[in-house]
Amino acid sequence: MSDSVGETTRTTDDTPRVGRRAVLQAAGATMAGSLLVGRAGATHGDDSTYTAWGRPVEIADDVDVRTFATLTSRGVPVEVGVHLPTEALRVLPAGMAMYALSLPRALSKRDTHAFTYVGFDWAPTGHPGPMYEVPHFDVHFHMLDESVVEAIGPAAAAYDVAPERMPAGYAFAPGREIVPAMGEHLLDFSSPEFNGEAFTETFIYGAYSRDGSFDPETGAFGAGTTGEITFFEPMVTKAFLEAGGSVRKPIERPQGFAVAGYYPTTYAIEDRREWRAYVVTLEDFEWFDAV
Repeated sequence: MSDSVGETTRTTDDTPRVGRRAVLQAAGATMAGSLLVGRAGATHGDDSTYTAWGRPVEIADDVDVRTFATLTSRGVPVEVGVHLPTEALRVLPAGMAMYALSLPRALSKRDTHAFTYVGFDWAPTGHPGPMYEVPHFDVHFHMLDESVVEAIGPAAAAYDVAPERMPAGYAFAPGREIVPAMGEHLLDFSSPEFNGEAFTETFIYGAYSRDGSFDPETGAFGAGTTGEITFFEPMVTKAFLEAGGSVRKPIERPQGFAVAGYYPTTYAIEDRREWRAYVVTLEDFEWFDAV
């Protein structure tokens, strides 16, 4: 979730960067990749794995955020995540910033997964919640093309989401607001922040209708059409990262998705010290049929 006021948007591709910083990052990525191969291999048996990296995007002088993915030799994702150097927390922009991060080219085998890019948002004053009005990051793993997401306008959702596409335990937010350049949010009202505890981290789904249209008279979008899950969104506070917080939790899933493929069943947020970075990952991918 995020608000669009005062945003900075930067779109990336996988073109390698040139210069001393790029050389150092490439060396670090090679080392990190070898570390991940051992980690993933231990989890996924004898199937060989490798790690690929998205193009880095500068968020401050000489400090970058980027995506990465560990895959099997068959192209099946083991984990897909965002890499944020620990030093970044000291040099974040003063205002809200939104970055569009390309996924590694190795993830272009779309017959194995549905993800298209990552929207990485920094909200220094939070956004309406009100429990979310603290400095935090929203990490959107999108499943619609970036051009489609960017064209999403404000509206009240009127489409249906079939029960088999609705994640267990999740419900529409009151008012069913469609956030521009994002979509509708589905919430788990059993999460701690809805039950008297402070928000530190949480997981949200996004929904939208590819076939919907906007009714200017009612302000509604998608009446008579069928919606689907369109993004996975871990959220985490800056304070949680600064305190060295770490979490790995199962994701409540629907019976299936609009597009068949491998989908994550776990999300994790951790200080990966061997990388000197915080990582937000989707893990433990399993096959889901189209429904």
